[in-house]
Order: sequence, then structure tokens, then C-alpha cells
Amino acid sequence: MTTEFRHTDDVIPADPNEKIDYPDDYLRDILKDVFKVATLGYHPDLESAQYTERLKANGFHVVPVNPKLAGEMHVDEVVPARISDIPSKVDMLQVFGGPEDAMYAAEGAAEAKDKTGLKVLWLEPGTWNPEAARKAEAAGLRVVMGLDAAEQAERLKVR
Repeated sequence: MTTEFRHTDDVIPADPNEKIDYPDDYLRDILKDVFKVATLGYHPDLESAQYTERLKANGFHVVPVNPKLAGEMHVDEVVPARISDIPSKVDMLQVFGGPEDAMYAAEGAAEAKDKTGLKVLWLEPGTWNPEAARKAEAAGLRVVMGLDAAEQAERLKVR
């Protein structure tokens, strides 16, 4: 049985520096069900590269996505400009950036969900946006906000 979670006002702290208390079963269910991760906002000179490398080291197939790096090789993958440019199914969209990037990603994920097979929107630390989380949930995606996916995979011993 899949553990459910919704980003309602009573579970979202007012301070974005505080973490949401996600049930471990919810996080474990998500991470066990994910193989391919598209990393939106990846850049080799930014912290997103370290997060991406750690996720890959934990056994996930990672595809960095960045229009400024399109066509280049990073993390052993040719970088697509957009999620829709990835030629195969993607389970999770991992997002780096700010709150506006989270909303952009939630809207794009909702539109691309059926075409890409996307199941999860994971908003990394700093990409806090409760409205974006709710938009993605309304589209049928599972959402995690404010946690490091690689750290959670390591902590929960997923893979």
C-alpha cells in the first residue's frame, strides 16, 4: 500500500527553513519507485552538480536538464534543454533554484506528466513553494519539498 501525503496548510511550516515532517514510508515509497530522474537546474559549477552526482552514486539514472547546456555531456548524459526533450520515460523531476523555478517546474511537470510518465516532483532545498507543491499534487504527482533526495535515499537505505 502506498503512503499518502498532502501539502496542506497544517503540515507546511511558516518558515521555509523548517523541514516538513514527511513520513519515512512516504519518502521510501517514492524513492523505491523511481529509476530515472531529470534534474532541472543542473549546472556543473553549482551545488546542483554535487546533489546530482550523489543521487547517481546512489543508483539512480540521472539526466541533467538545462537549456544553457543543451547538447553538452554532463553526468555521462547528453543534456536536453527541456524535460520534453528526454527521449524516454522519466520517473521524477528534481528541481534546483528558487520559488519561481518550483512553480515553473510544477506547471511543466503537470503538462508533461502523461507524455513522460512522470510520477514525482522533488523540490530540493531552496526551491520552497507550497503553491507549486499543491499544483503538482492536483495534477496527480507526488511531491517532496525542502529535502535532499540523495540524503533521503542514503538515510532510508533505498537502493
